Amino acid sequence: AILDKDAHFEMCSLNLGAKLSRNNIDISIAGEGAHATVNGIYKTNEQRQSDTYSHIHHHAAHTTSAQLYKGILSDEAKGIFTGRVHVHKDSQLINSEQLNRILLLSPKAHSHSQPQLEIFADDVKCSHGSTTGQIEEEALFYLQSRGIKRTDAMELMVRGFANEVVDKVENQDMKKYIQNSLIQKMEGMIQ
Repeated sequence: AILDKDAHFEMCSLNLGAKLSRNNIDISIAGEGAHATVNGIYKTNEQRQSDTYSHIHHHAAHTTSAQLYKGILSDEAKGIFTGRVHVHKDSQLINSEQLNRILLLSPKAHSHSQPQLEIFADDVKCSHGSTTGQIEEEALFYLQSRGIKRTDAMELMVRGFANEVVDKVENQDMKKYIQNSLIQKMEGMIQ
């Protein structure tokens, strides 16, 4: 995508477990006042791999971007996220956020995350981060103590994890489609 003056671009990527998938996202923010929102979620299991490469270029001043990518991995699945925000020399007064969060449902699942900032301007606000973790036993115990079966409690927590991305989808039909697709793909994944 190439964004000119005051353009707004929003996308949400959904990957539900191809044997091998690769998403290449390349966004050039070329005009002042432009904004890009890039969200995505991937869920993969067995020995499948999901690979996302995202590159956002800030070529103009007074621009913004926000990225949120989440992964849910089980069995021996692998998730890869490489996200780069490149702020060019004359791109002053920009604001950019990048975050990658991974939920591991199996001790054999692997995640590789590389959020990167390349900043060549001096008056910017940029942040990036990555977290990888498992469902906390304490949280599961709390739900189980309220009469919820362990598998149901795990499903609730996984859905809550995914909803941070799903809730950003404004089109209600698309939001419902994504929620139903995630629920269907979680069957048999949580144990």
